[in-house]
Amino acid sequence: MCDLNDFANDFKFLLDLKSYLKEYIETNASKNVGDEINKGIHSKLVDSRSIRIVLPRGCDVLRSVSLENDLNFVGFIGFSKPADQVSETLRDKVWDIDGKLIEEFSNHEDIIAYLSAERTIGGEWGNLVLLQSFDAVEKWRDCPVHHTAINEIAPLYYTRVRIHRGRIQNGSISPDQTLFLDYDFTPTNRCVKVWNE
Repeated sequence: MCDLNDFANDFKFLLDLKSYLKEYIETNASKNVGDEINKGIHSKLVDSRSIRIVLPRGCDVLRSVSLENDLNFVGFIGFSKPADQVSETLRDKVWDIDGKLIEEFSNHEDIIAYLSAERTIGGEWGNLVLLQSFDAVEKWRDCPVHHTAINEIAPLYYTRVRIHRGRIQNGSISPDQTLFLDYDFTPTNRCVKVWNE
């Protein structure tokens, strides 16, 4: 069964990230932001939550896309297992695969931005990926690093995840579908909610 609890909070979180990115681009419009943005810069949201921005193609590509108009997105909301169930070795694997995934972005021309931030201060993180086209999703599924992350790491680290896909239109989330994965079941309980039925 699809767990629809807090999906409205998911969408607010994803819009917060998009708004922060818009501010960042406007603030740095005249600056020559270096290559570090391709690998990720760390900052803080207004309420002191940590955020990381990765622009695989740099600021110029994002400046050519209106952040006010329609944008394709994928949003990841994960719920990790209690700390006493996650070994230091597994934590290291999570950060290692995270770094490899960021490196992989440069091989996917339709990925224009990746933002990762705390949903609450010191709490769980979530991700927003902005795409020029949903073709990126199909290519990303074939990526061996992504395959390792979802099949080998995620079931050990998370209890459940929600992956939203859709468009951001006129400052609102317009979801197409949400994939729910519950790792407390064997095999993993999967459910897809199609929003425009």
